[in-house]
Amino acid sequence: MKVMFINIGSDHTYPTGLGSLSAYLKKHGHTTRLLDIVSSKKNLSAEDLDLIREGLAAFNPALVGFTVFETGFQWVKCICDFIKGVDGSVTTVAGGYYPTLAPDEVIAHPSIDVICRGEGEGALLDLVNGLEKGADISRIKNLWVKVDGEVYKNGIRPLIEDLDGLPFWDRTMFDYQAHLDLSKKGDRNVKVMASRGCPYHCTYCSNFYFKSLYSNKNKYLRMRSVDNVVDEIASLKENYDFDYVGFHDDNLTLFPAWLEEFSVKYRERVGKPFYCAARPETCSDENLKRLSDAGCFMVLIGLECGDEEYRKEMMNRRMTNKLIVDVCKRLKKHGILIWTFNMVGM
Repeated sequence: MKVMFINIGSDHTYPTGLGSLSAYLKKHGHTTRLLDIVSSKKNLSAEDLDLIREGLAAFNPALVGFTVFETGFQWVKCICDFIKGVDGSVTTVAGGYYPTLAPDEVIAHPSIDVICRGEGEGALLDLVNGLEKGADISRIKNLWVKVDGEVYKNGIRPLIEDLDGLPFWDRTMFDYQAHLDLSKKGDRNVKVMASRGCPYHCTYCSNFYFKSLYSNKNKYLRMRSVDNVVDEIASLKENYDFDYVGFHDDNLTLFPAWLEEFSVKYRERVGKPFYCAARPETCSDENLKRLSDAGCFMVLIGLECGDEEYRKEMMNRRMTNKLIVDVCKRLKKHGILIWTFNMVGM
């Protein structure tokens, strides 16, 4: 079956979730394509709609899928309305953060046929296979499905525990080198992830809710093997021209033994500069040396609030101001830049 993914945002950002879904569908014999649209307006322009119309005509998909964030939901509603006006037989499916967090709101939109809550690989494959065979799709776990005006709200399947069993994100569903070249030479970076999940319980973060959905929630934090991660990035290095790597995990420094192995193998087989995120609690001098040895030039740290007591009591972020200052000194010692996340107006 042909599946079109539409990624719309205010800039050209590689859609990591759609890349994973596309790779999984292709692995099981389906055909995918990505339509990447950049819009700075609240409502879609005539040019945006022309791109969608042309994409539908050229590819003729049976299903169109989206990853939805709250900030982009207005766009997704407009696109689904437009698609239904062009071809009412096309099935529309919305997944990602917002349908998981606010499923009733998303499925209530008339032109959205299906929503996916939680991880989407297995659920989307079941949906595509079911549509292709003309089978009943109303009982697929992770999906809420509209059938003749009724919404079937299905439960959540267990987390995918073996991340090495998933294919590498699909970079061939569109012109990925052209996407990289939108950034000037020196700023072209590929995004990867070595893990899924987070062990912490910050009060403001959706991870706390996501974790509660799963029967195997004790497996919420999952790491890919070092060899699997390095194999992917080495393959990207062979096939694309880019300048550095961005790890978009919540925390790359949780497991010192993993990081030690990664430091050696990444340096030997990839050798590209990279950035990553880390919690101050995991930024020991030993871990930062491993990062530095591997080629890390910047670490992203969530401070969130400068008031230590508020940060501890209201946000469940229990690192002290002294620890934060000490970590910054360690990063400076190892020649690593610091990027901090901060929330204003809590």
